[in-house]
Amino acid sequence: MSEAFRYAPPKTAHLIKEVQGVLPEALEKVFTGRRLLIVSLLAIACGLADQWALEYAGSLFHANPKAFAVLWVAGVATTLVLGPVVAIVGVFRLAGALGHSKLFSFLVACLAVAPAINIAVMAWLVVRANNALKASGHRVGLFGLRHH
Repeated sequence: MSEAFRYAPPKTAHLIKEVQGVLPEALEKVFTGRRLLIVSLLAIACGLADQWALEYAGSLFHANPKAFAVLWVAGVATTLVLGPVVAIVGVFRLAGALGHSKLFSFLVACLAVAPAINIAVMAWLVVRANNALKASGHRVGLFGLRHH
């Protein structure tokens, strides 16, 4: 395996020109911000799935209320803490790398933690990041670059 395809995104920003308003040195932030938003969306989805499963399978836990409490706390922590915190970090990193102002980044970060709106806002930013990465010549996968 070559040195360019390790776990971290490759440092190719110095090899390409400005693409769709994204400066070459900002592409690393586009890589990582995009990944953080996808992780945040998955964390929120897992937390919601956990809460849904506990609601419908809650009768199975009447014999062991401690197990129910642990699973409930894990779902709430994932949905209400981990997902939004990762989303805020990802939004600031990605919006700044895409050339938006700090005020715009702050407003988008506020929307990224609002229920129901957050999915649309994060999906919009991920699509913008995908377009910038594809325009710079990279093949984009779910969590990063695809190998050629």
